[in-house]
Amino acid sequence: MRNELNVAAVCEYRGDSIWSDERFANVRIEKIVLLPEDDDDKYEVDGDDGDEYSSSAYMEIYFNLDDWDTEKLGLLYTSASFLNGIADLLRGELGEFADKIAWTEQGMQWWNYASVCVRAYDNPELFREKFHALCEKYSGRVLT
Repeated sequence: MRNELNVAAVCEYRGDSIWSDERFANVRIEKIVLLPEDDDDKYEVDGDDGDEYSSSAYMEIYFNLDDWDTEKLGLLYTSASFLNGIADLLRGELGEFADKIAWTEQGMQWWNYASVCVRAYDNPELFREKFHALCEKYSGRVLT
């Protein structure tokens, strides 16, 4: 199953991260990767059946380093404008799941990607199915 989506889109950063003094930037998004399910991030939805379901799906949002140099500009972490741009990019394909995108913790951010999660508590399996279908749909192409 594919878990990587090639992207050619721009997300606006509007100076709203507590980790950066930058006022504005157009940040090109190059790739979104859905990470495999983590057994440590499971919870029991129904105590009667004993089944475990992943409570969140983690994604890495890879950005163009010419647009955002983390060493100079700091982290995109906590930026609502950047996060909204990612949600807008994915909303047409992922529907309501796009509105459930949230930042992961600060320690999960990296120099070349932003770490986010999709809080798919209601139906994490459906989110994963939709994301994999999106990757298949754009296999060999680029989401814009």
